[in-house]
Amino acid sequence: MTVETQAILFKSKHFLFAIEVENIVEITRIINFEPVSSHGGCAQGYFYYRQETLPVVDVCRYFNFNHGPFLIENLIAVVSGPENKKAGLLLDEVLDIVNPSEYPRVTSYQIAPKYCRYAIELDKNKIPVLNISNIYLELVQNLSSSRQNAS
Repeated sequence: MTVETQAILFKSKHFLFAIEVENIVEITRIINFEPVSSHGGCAQGYFYYRQETLPVVDVCRYFNFNHGPFLIENLIAVVSGPENKKAGLLLDEVLDIVNPSEYPRVTSYQIAPKYCRYAIELDKNKIPVLNISNIYLELVQNLSSSRQNAS
């Protein structure tokens, strides 16, 4: 018996994304968030989560979509990347839990393929299913480069 992968469908700004459930540790409200504007890349700042300091990402930046300031109403999805390292993704709203296999795959979706495992079509919307590993690895590289340049 195979277990189908489920994904959480969410909205960030006016855009729809999905994250496979296996990558999500928890979804919580923004608490103890420290914005940092000096980092390159997509880091929005740091989030203090269960005695850990996690980098926080605005996924809209990865896809070169319009992005704006975070709001106190935003949610943060704590996600697990390579080697169980964690980061936070800014979300506006969790919409649903879906089984991606029940929706048509979009083969022509070419926006930032490095950060998108695949895309599904839902109600005529093309929804990228995020590749958390690649997003996390690039985030760590950007933060390391920023720290070295600041030294």
